[in-house]
Amino acid sequence: MKKQFHAELMLLLVTFFWGVSFPVIKIATPFISSVLFVTIRFLLATVIMIIVWPLVGGKFRELANWASVRWGFLMGGLIAVGYTTQTVGLHYTSPNNSAFITALSVIIVPFILLIFHKIRPSRFVGIGVMLALAGLILMTRPELGNVNKGDLWTLLCALSYAIYLARLNYAYEKVSYLNLIFWT
Repeated sequence: MKKQFHAELMLLLVTFFWGVSFPVIKIATPFISSVLFVTIRFLLATVIMIIVWPLVGGKFRELANWASVRWGFLMGGLIAVGYTTQTVGLHYTSPNNSAFITALSVIIVPFILLIFHKIRPSRFVGIGVMLALAGLILMTRPELGNVNKGDLWTLLCALSYAIYLARLNYAYEKVSYLNLIFWT
C-alpha cells in the first residue's frame, strides 16, 4: 500500500509540475529565445542526472553500450523537438491552447501505431481516445476556430511527443529503462 501511495503521489507531483510549466514558459518566452530556454532546461536536467545517478545506485560503466546511447539520443531528440516547438508555440498562443494541443499527443499515438506499425487499436482504445478528447476540450476550453502560428508550432510538439510515446515501448524492449532515462 505504501508503494502505491508513493507512486500516486509522484504521479500527482509530475502532473502538477507539467501543468504549472505552461504559464511559466509563457512568462519566460518574451525574455529568452525558445531554443536557449530549452537548452538551459536540458543542460540543467543533465547536470542533475549526473549528480543523482550514483546516489540512486546507477553505475556509469553500465551506460556505455551502443544500443542505450542510440535509443537515448533518438528518444531525446524527439523530446527536444517537442519541448522546443512547444516553447516556440507558447510564445504565440495561450497556455490553455498549448496544454490542449500538447495533450492531443496521447490521442495521436494510436494513429501512429496504426500507420507505422500496423497495430490496430481496439474498440476500447477508440472509446478511450474519444473520451480523452472530450475531457481535454472540457478541461481546457481551447479557442477553436482561432488557429494561430503558436497553435501550429504546438501541433508539431504534439506530433513529436506522439512519435516518442509510440517508440517508447520498442526502446524499452531494446535497452534498460534506467539507461534510456539517463541518455534521454
